[in-house]
Amino acid sequence: MSIDTAPAARMGELWSARQLLRNLTVRELKVRYKRSAIGFLWSLVNPLLQMAVFSLVFGKLFSASKTIPQFPIFFIVAFLPWAFFQGSVQNSTGAIVGNANLVKKVYFPREVLPVATMLAQFVHLLLAELVLFVVLAIGGNDFLPYLPVFVIATVIVVVLATGFAMLFAALNTAFRDVQELSGVLFLVWFYATPVVYPLSLVPSKWRWVLSLNPMTHVVRLYRYALYPVPRAGGFAWPPVTVVAAGAAFAVAALVLGYVVFGRMAANFAKEV
Repeated sequence: MSIDTAPAARMGELWSARQLLRNLTVRELKVRYKRSAIGFLWSLVNPLLQMAVFSLVFGKLFSASKTIPQFPIFFIVAFLPWAFFQGSVQNSTGAIVGNANLVKKVYFPREVLPVATMLAQFVHLLLAELVLFVVLAIGGNDFLPYLPVFVIATVIVVVLATGFAMLFAALNTAFRDVQELSGVLFLVWFYATPVVYPLSLVPSKWRWVLSLNPMTHVVRLYRYALYPVPRAGGFAWPPVTVVAAGAAFAVAALVLGYVVFGRMAANFAKEV
């Protein structure tokens, strides 16, 4: 059976394969924690360890804690969506190649493979966010009014990650160097995203460069929702420009990833 590249047909096939998507997502979760002593607790321990390390290096050694109130919270609020995005895209890069036997023998919507990887990462994100909510509540931070902003930011980063996951997965089938280069790319991308520093520290003449980074807008929205800093006048929505920019980048990434993936999918069985 050939792969129908018509968008409506592909979306219909993807919906029909939702049970396969669920099974592959569960498989991703089980494989990751196979023979692990603490299993899913790593979803909680890893962010906490990262927060401790970065808080020590940047908060203490570089005195960031003196200029950034509650630096550990400042960092982890931005790091969690970043870790989800990076994990989704990098792990999806090898999704087609790593399932070569399945791709060659069975017909199914190929989009299922990178999407399943993204959903597995999304489970880790939700678990870590739940812990963050508890920490914020214990610290007396009233983040409840900003939960709608949190939901908007989460939808944006999920759509963004899905688009890039499909794009990288497709490109890696034809150019295997993509998987090797992704490590360097995300290292640079991390420091080009205001995760360990506030955007205000970037000289104003260079901020437009960071505005071209879609994760900059995601991080700003998450901080607006969950970083407990006083705001004049109480509750206020984030700037419309930040929401619009984040949504625009996410939709553009999804369309690009979907189109490239669809055009290359017919050759996956030959390439792998």
